Amino acid sequence: MMPRKLQWLAALLFVQLLPGCSKDPVSTGREEVDRSRIGYILEDNFNFTVCNKLLVYSGQTMVLKENTASTFLAPDNNAFLTLGLVLSNFPSPQYGKDWCTAMAIYGTLPGPHPFRVMPLGDNQPILSGSGHKIYVSRYLQGTDTVTRVNGAEVSQVDVKAANGYLQVLTQVMQPESVSNIPDFLLGDTTLTLFALAIQRSGLMPLLQTGEYTVIAPVNKAMRLYGAIKPGLNLTTPDSIIAANPAELMALIRYHLLPGKSFLDRVHRQADTSVNRSLTTLNGEKIMIGGDVQTYNSTTFSGNNNSTPARIYRLNGEYFNHANFPAGNGVVHHIDNILLP
Repeated sequence: MMPRKLQWLAALLFVQLLPGCSKDPVSTGREEVDRSRIGYILEDNFNFTVCNKLLVYSGQTMVLKENTASTFLAPDNNAFLTLGLVLSNFPSPQYGKDWCTAMAIYGTLPGPHPFRVMPLGDNQPILSGSGHKIYVSRYLQGTDTVTRVNGAEVSQVDVKAANGYLQVLTQVMQPESVSNIPDFLLGDTTLTLFALAIQRSGLMPLLQTGEYTVIAPVNKAMRLYGAIKPGLNLTTPDSIIAANPAELMALIRYHLLPGKSFLDRVHRQADTSVNRSLTTLNGEKIMIGGDVQTYNSTTFSGNNNSTPARIYRLNGEYFNHANFPAGNGVVHHIDNILLP
């Protein structure tokens, strides 16, 4: 038998060990909430109430609350306001579930992507959660480095979160949904007549290779201004099919710029040119007006235009039809036809 003194010491040791055992945490199987993750930062910040509602409505908020590394391109409330969207009227029939889901998924980049480490340069691609790409441009403006994504300025770069980065945008960017310009033009119901004119001119194969910027008159503009001269009428499908392909080609090439240029790059190129003009694919100049910092102010003027073409906006609609990425190019919708 153990001596009494040893029994007493053993009992004391057992009692001392009990608290350590009783304090072991009981696992609930639930991950602890970390409010420094992207989804929670947006949820807790009054500057992102519309963006957060978009994420909740689309179901993407749960992805950004997980511990998986992501980068999210987050338009602030003022960015949504330029589309006429505030918390009280969002979502709307125009900006419904499909639009919200496309925007939320496209704005989510798998993995951490700090923009400050990227070099200066235009259209640096990063794969989006949608399977398409976003295009980051970084350039010097005076002594400042400006960062833009799909033409939209990043006002706060590399906001660190526990699961990645937030990049805060001043505009709601246009998502990419196709791999090349012809696919975009043929799938856009507002550009039916212009797309048919390109097909008739024989330029569609050209637009599958290289990089181009397309300044595309919408159907309304084609119907209003398409009766250019006898034998060159773009107002109906039948008149386009009857048009001379060579004349159509010259006109269409006047609506094409070499290279992939969102509106910020269009203005930067114009700022360094003579008379703020750019050379189109047919070798002639178009004039660039307006200011990239002012929403929807960019204009394009042909040699024989009495009225400049503006970025298209449907009557009563805030949505700015510009800066559409299309794989190997960018498409800007305009409300007039450019005349060489």
